Amino acid sequence: AQSVSLVIVPGHRSPGSPVAMLFGVGKFMTTVSLLLGAQELHLDRVNTSVGVHQAQAYQQKNMDLSFIVNLREEIRDFMTIFVGRMSNNMIMGTLFLGIAASFICEGTIDETAPDFLHHSFYHCIVISFFFF
Repeated sequence: AQSVSLVIVPGHRSPGSPVAMLFGVGKFMTTVSLLLGAQELHLDRVNTSVGVHQAQAYQQKNMDLSFIVNLREEIRDFMTIFVGRMSNNMIMGTLFLGIAASFICEGTIDETAPDFLHHSFYHCIVISFFFF
């Protein structure tokens, strides 16, 4: 018959003691908490990443639309200037044509003027009529 003696060492706990079990459960729960925290951090980053990508896509579409609007506005301004200049040129051409036509129909030179002056006058009027 052997006797078993239990030696108690200060700071040592036997593996089956309730305190040791609580420490083991605490370590396990801490590990699980860290893993869940890491997973939550990862999901937050993924969700943030998705939000950032969506914001970038929205900003890109907005920039494309604003580029098209600005381009359309520039073309409209260019066409307004171009049509205004064409209108001015048409008005001036019509005025010159009217003046040339009135000189041909109503313009007279004195009868005593030399013949080359008559020919030069009508020659210039006809050229200006066809030119304008």
